[in-house]
Amino acid sequence: MKAAARTYFRALFSHNRASIAVLASFAFLGACGKNTGNVSELFHDANDPTHSTLGYQWGVVGDNDYLKFVAPLVEISDNFLPPDNALTLRVQIWIDRFDANLRSKNPEQMTGVPKPKARIIVNPSFNAFIAPVPVCHDIEIRFKERSEKPSTPQIFFDIAGGSFELWPSEEIACMPAKDDLTARNEVAAAMREFNLRAPKGCKITLEKDGDTHFIAPNKACDTDQDLGAFRGSKKLVLLRTADWVNIYAGLITVLEEREVASVIAHELGHYYRSHMTAPSALYGLFYQAEKDVLAVRPNGVSSMGSLGKRALESTSMIGTMEIFKRVPHQKIHSALFMATGDMALAVCKEDKSCSKACSQLSKETETDDFNQATFLFPLREMNAEGLKVYSKFEDLAIECLADIPLEAGDEVRGQAMSWDDVLIKIASPSWPGWIESDVDMHPAITRLLRKVAVLLPDKAPKGAKDVAGLLKRVSTHLWDEEEAAIKTIQMAYDEHLGYYTNEQEADELGTEWLNDLGLNPKSAAESYLNLGKWMASQGSKPSASLLETPADQCQKLYDNGWLDSAGKFKFVAIGNFADPHHHTCYRAFNVDREIRAHKYKFSGDGKRGLLSASGWRDLQEIAKEATADDAVDGSVKGIKGLDGNLSREIKRAAGHANKFVHSGCAFSPF
Repeated sequence: MKAAARTYFRALFSHNRASIAVLASFAFLGACGKNTGNVSELFHDANDPTHSTLGYQWGVVGDNDYLKFVAPLVEISDNFLPPDNALTLRVQIWIDRFDANLRSKNPEQMTGVPKPKARIIVNPSFNAFIAPVPVCHDIEIRFKERSEKPSTPQIFFDIAGGSFELWPSEEIACMPAKDDLTARNEVAAAMREFNLRAPKGCKITLEKDGDTHFIAPNKACDTDQDLGAFRGSKKLVLLRTADWVNIYAGLITVLEEREVASVIAHELGHYYRSHMTAPSALYGLFYQAEKDVLAVRPNGVSSMGSLGKRALESTSMIGTMEIFKRVPHQKIHSALFMATGDMALAVCKEDKSCSKACSQLSKETETDDFNQATFLFPLREMNAEGLKVYSKFEDLAIECLADIPLEAGDEVRGQAMSWDDVLIKIASPSWPGWIESDVDMHPAITRLLRKVAVLLPDKAPKGAKDVAGLLKRVSTHLWDEEEAAIKTIQMAYDEHLGYYTNEQEADELGTEWLNDLGLNPKSAAESYLNLGKWMASQGSKPSASLLETPADQCQKLYDNGWLDSAGKFKFVAIGNFADPHHHTCYRAFNVDREIRAHKYKFSGDGKRGLLSASGWRDLQEIAKEATADDAVDGSVKGIKGLDGNLSREIKRAAGHANKFVHSGCAFSPF
């Protein structure tokens, strides 16, 4: 790719980079920060609620600060149930029970951990999450040997992964830290702990120049390329785990109380372990997952690393490409549909004496029949009439673009296009018109298409002499890459490749804590089974390419002790390795094995503290009433005619759900 095009794509892909420090790591790890190897002795065993007692990991956030600093960061509305609502009170009761149990059993570990609070979000989605709060400290950052450069207002330090990033202070406000000795001591403690496990020789010193406190990273520390223009900043931004457990009301309408309790326990796993600040080296580990598991956190197996990396890359590609629906016997990949139309329709705009095929295509695409038949394609499958319309479109577009030569040098003039021109069209098409009809979906689709562009080679595929031939070869490249990715996923399944993420840790912790309160720990497995059923009811289909198990089949396997119809053990696929949330069936499969490994034995009938069936139904009615009106935030809305589930799917694939979804630890579809 030419230097100009590389610069263009760097700008495209780093547009929101300053907003988050964990974007790049999600694509590779599916967990917070960068993987530097398992260099810590911290792990999940029984009776191990936190990975550290240092207070910098949590932030006490009041109601007003929540609305000002947390809600905008994770892009949720202010539509919450009040603290005295029956749902809020009931969720708080469960939070208090878990908290009290952990404090009584582990008083030293719970020192410095604020007691969490319940927040019920009026939204019909099946969701819950723990959120970060950005905190700004009046402590300067100074990069050595840059004294001649200007300063920027705020720099964010990703304490989990160890990188410095620009913080978009004009877009995202940060909660001011108290300017006192305690706040400075917390920063100092954070830097000391980081230095103990710092990657690649990175060390940070906390220094003082007169009355000015500043931190000084050495040259080995990871800094965003955008920071090269600055000597440092006036303020330091650190993330803390906000002391709120956020539960969507829609989740309560679907689950039984014991299952809601398991979701709360899972989120508390994120909270007490402070996954927002936890060392990234604890996660992103590949291991051998067998029928039975040990009663300790799995260790990474170096021999599985190569296959694990390929599985990550493969699932990222499959997850992106499965968004684009295929057409029988098509010659051009569906992901190129928009770019193909954009380039072909531009021919007649630039040359009124364009070819017959180009002219006919321009007329066809302006008709109501065409627009209705292809609306939302390739994000939605077309009916029989739509397939006929598409076939005609493809034939005309190929004939039209066959007259547009590829740029081969200065001797080519006129409407010739270069590989860079085509790449830009693939990444940022302006056709069809419906992609610009929704302020949220347009940037999400654009980001999705940029992911497609990243999958393409640096140089144009050999043998193409015109744009039509180039698109055919690019399509073949994408189909071949998909096929190779599918084979890798099958290999990972055959090898029983396990992948330890912070979400898996939260699953396992939550299961342990359920048992401790006298609830049947199988409630955790059942909540994941019901999550899968809810997703299916919303139109979400398991990925055959990722070997994901359909919800109804998963229930049968669970009921049969993970044995197939022939009585043989059935290993369950993880699904998308690039998502720290494993597929719902694997999550049920994993916690069920955990229950056996730890030999959990709950007391009584496993229903301690639960309401009566009628009492819980009354609360569910309150949740249904709360979510029955239009009191739903934009996260479940989309283009007119585009259902909420597909809208979420596209936004999630594009990394649009919110600015911190990429980390997998701030916003969980639980």
